[in-house]
Amino acid sequence: MNVTQRFLRSRVQGLAWLAVGALLLVGAVVKPEWFILAIPGFPIPVGALAMLYGLVNLLLNRHAQTHLKLSPEDVERYGEALSRITPGILHHWEAGMSVTAIALKYEREKRIPKRVILLFIIEILRDLQERKKRESLTQIVKED
Repeated sequence: MNVTQRFLRSRVQGLAWLAVGALLLVGAVVKPEWFILAIPGFPIPVGALAMLYGLVNLLLNRHAQTHLKLSPEDVERYGEALSRITPGILHHWEAGMSVTAIALKYEREKRIPKRVILLFIIEILRDLQERKKRESLTQIVKED
């Protein structure tokens, strides 16, 4: 499973848990004894827990998508080496090699930290995803 699929799966799971939580809260209104955890002195609706879990899942997903970036120091220190290995990274990615395996390969060969390579791969994939979106939008506009 690639990075984009993991982000998508996490987002879908978050939305699903929010929906399940909402249904359980509705159920708690109809039959409260079925959908309430009875902790002495503190009853907790199961639906609220499910919604909280879904919300945390969505927030973590959003944070990962927006904050996983190379720092300016990493770009300055490893930028040239990363630009040299970019074609190899793309080749291995298209061949189906896992992101972790790619990072470990170049960590051993080029002495670039695995963390830096993983962040770089995420940025490459994010850029490719944005390009595909733009191309599909351009194609839709041309068809109209």
